[in-house]
Amino acid sequence: MNLKGNITVSDRIDFDIANRIAIELLKSHKKTNKKLGFYICLILTTGLRISDALTLTHEAIEKGYYELREKKTSKAKRYDFSLSLIAIYNKYYLKGEGLLFANNSGTKAISNSFINRKLKEIFHNSDLNISSHSLRKAFGYNLYQLSSNKTEALYQLSEIYNHSSPKTTKIYIGVRTEELQEVINKNILRF
Repeated sequence: MNLKGNITVSDRIDFDIANRIAIELLKSHKKTNKKLGFYICLILTTGLRISDALTLTHEAIEKGYYELREKKTSKAKRYDFSLSLIAIYNKYYLKGEGLLFANNSGTKAISNSFINRKLKEIFHNSDLNISSHSLRKAFGYNLYQLSSNKTEALYQLSEIYNHSSPKTTKIYIGVRTEELQEVINKNILRF
């Protein structure tokens, strides 16, 4: 629980660790674990916000793309799913119709709070503030690190995230914090 007046920002999860844990969850026989595992894979490959991810259907995955009006920005957007995400869906996920992340009764999507609570349990690192945003940040940071053209990567990520500028994206994925720490570390005290 967050205390009033405290600043809370979700920390970035390590992409490779999240990927490994997601696959372990998908290999489980428990439905809930499979849903959480696929949710993690979905965010790691698309950067979707939780509010948009939870409206996703089996039919969209089978088509290979998802067209939506983003809940936060009201902008129309199309997400093409990676071949690896589709392969993971076909190999590990529970086939069905309708909502991909339906609750136990199948009538509506599981809740944001359920996802965030489970993510905190799964990534139980006491040093990190974990939420669904942690996965979005992992998605962006990983793509940024893999890119040979960092400036272009920031512009692309800014467009994917619907951020107002690449500067905002740089702050969001934690690159700016790392750059500033490098500058601060140049001041060496001699003793």
